[in-house]
Order: sequence, then structure tokens, then C-alpha cells
Amino acid sequence: MKAEKLLMLAGIISLLCVSCSTSGILLDLPEEMNGRKVETITIAGVKGKGITGTKRRLKFDHTYSGMVKDGWHISADLFDKTPGAVFSAEATRRSLLANLGLDVNDVVSKTVDSYQFSIADTANAFLVFCSQQYLGKSTNYKADGKADFSIARQQLSKFRAALIPPAKTAMDEWYVEMGFDRVTPGGVLATTVREGMPQEKGFLTNKKDTIFIESLFIKAARPANTEKGMVKVTGGYMFTFQDQIIGSVDLFNSSCSFFNVMNANQKLVVAAAASALLLRNR
Repeated sequence: MKAEKLLMLAGIISLLCVSCSTSGILLDLPEEMNGRKVETITIAGVKGKGITGTKRRLKFDHTYSGMVKDGWHISADLFDKTPGAVFSAEATRRSLLANLGLDVNDVVSKTVDSYQFSIADTANAFLVFCSQQYLGKSTNYKADGKADFSIARQQLSKFRAALIPPAKTAMDEWYVEMGFDRVTPGGVLATTVREGMPQEKGFLTNKKDTIFIESLFIKAARPANTEKGMVKVTGGYMFTFQDQIIGSVDLFNSSCSFFNVMNANQKLVVAAAASALLLRNR
């Protein structure tokens, strides 16, 4: 079992390395979408951290222009050593472990990131404010002050973006909410091998219409000599409106694509939301 998990981990690492070094990675879009791509826009110039409060040009290969500004970024670990009630099952467990020389702490790791950017075509524009929060809960074990290891117990991610048009415009305000919350009792690696990467879901809404956003995985062939598929690796997202796929985001090729027929305003909304998701990895 250990050898199998190590092999799967090696596969994940190899796939991610290959994904980051080539544009040949394909997203696992539904079969009916094959050949229906209308337009693809590549977003360039988003790599590398800028200085907080300064603006950098956001480059698109065509149609759009924009600027991006990094906000504050906080990462911290908070240690909670409170076992709860004196006679609780948790207090008893920790007391027994302490008598065996094993110190146990619940650790909460928190990372918060904010940024904003503008995106415009020849007629309209959005100023987009984004906030990302990641929370990781784990149990830390320390034996005799020497051995020190942690087992992750939970992953929680929340992302929000507000798409604000200029005053005196016919464009609506739109809002993005994305996230996932999953328990990882055996640790992140074991859960990822078993279930794949977290499936982030959310929506884009102007409080009248709602566009749903779901994770897309990298398309990988099933090995011929086994019934087990590849570990699911998130490669992007798809936008669905009224049961029709209208757009997608490709994380590895830094691009967004439009499906079906949309007018310029609808495309700008999807492009702004796609840019917000791509800029999380800026």
C-alpha cells in the first residue's frame, strides 16, 4: 500500500511538472463541447509578486487591457492547546498521550491574500476587488522534544470577488464566490490519492442571473493495465448558465475560452471572473 501511494505521489508531481512546462495539457471538458470553442483569450504578464500598493500592467493577447495591484498578504500559524472540558474524551486522549511522552497540539494555519485589477474592452470596464482565504487544520505530534510531525485534518478555502463597473454605465455589478471545505482524516496526501484535488465550486451572480462555476480536471488516459484512473488534478474551471457551458478557464495555459454565442458585455463579465481566478496564482 505504501509503495502504491508513493507511486501515485510521484505521478502527481510528474504531472504537475509537465503541466507547468508545456501548453499541451488538455482540460476534461464534456464531450459535447468538442469543437464548439468560439474564442480563446490568453492572459499574460501575471507571474511574479508586485510590491503592495503598486500597479502592474495586465496583458491580454487581444480584446482586453488592464492593470493589477497587489494588496496585503498574511500567513500565520495559530496554536490552540486547549483540550476542551476537563473530563472530555479529547482531554482524556491528550492526557494518555502526554503520559506516553507525546505532546499533541491542534494547529490552524491561515493565509489571506487580497488584490484588485481592472479589465476593459473598447466600450465597458470593471474594477475587480478580490480576497482569498485558506485555512488548514492539522494535529501536531511531538515526542520527547525530538520527533515532530503533523497530520492535516481539514482544508478550507474561500474566494470572493466583486466586479464593479464605472458609474453611469449600463453594466451590472457582479459577484464571485468560490470555495471548498473537506476533511482529510488520513492527511492531505492520502486524501488526494483517494479523492483527487479538492473540487472547488461557486457562482458568479448579479443578483438577477447566476452563472455556476465548477472545477475542471486535466484530461488523462486511463492506464491500460489497471482499472484505477489517474489522480484528479485541477486544471481549470467551467462557467455554466441555464445548463449551457458558456466559458472555461485554463490554469496551465493562463487563458479563458468562450463557448456558444455571447455578446461583448457577457464576454467581459466571464473574462473578468476568469481573470480573477487566474490572478490567484499571479
